[in-house]
Amino acid sequence: MTKSKILYIVIAALVLVAIGGGLFFFLNNKRAQKEVGVEQSEAIFDCSGKSKDCFLDRMIKCTPVTVETTTASKIIFGVTIFGMENEICHLERKINNVVDLSCYFPYEVLLSKGMDLMAQIFGGDKGLQKEIDAACSKPK
Repeated sequence: MTKSKILYIVIAALVLVAIGGGLFFFLNNKRAQKEVGVEQSEAIFDCSGKSKDCFLDRMIKCTPVTVETTTASKIIFGVTIFGMENEICHLERKINNVVDLSCYFPYEVLLSKGMDLMAQIFGGDKGLQKEIDAACSKPK
């Protein structure tokens, strides 16, 4: 084999190793970012007008989602989940498009009490006021 053929083979092998290493680093870095919650720039999905399961499926995973409903008396209720922040799920309640409650629930609470917790946030008595008081505050 001539020296030029060996040189081409070595260069080709180095290029393949560089591309493979780059892909390996890129894919593993994305996975690591997701695992530590760095990748929270996900768009907020709007479940307004969709089935209750649309919101519930995203709520129990604490993925960004929003939903809004209007009562017969024209009061607009809404909730937006922003996602996980330091292993705590951040959400806000709006009444007539004004944020009036900001909450940070441990994921386990959201997972285990899900829809009852949402009902309590919107005025239903599900016996969870203690959890609401501990996790939520009114904006200043």
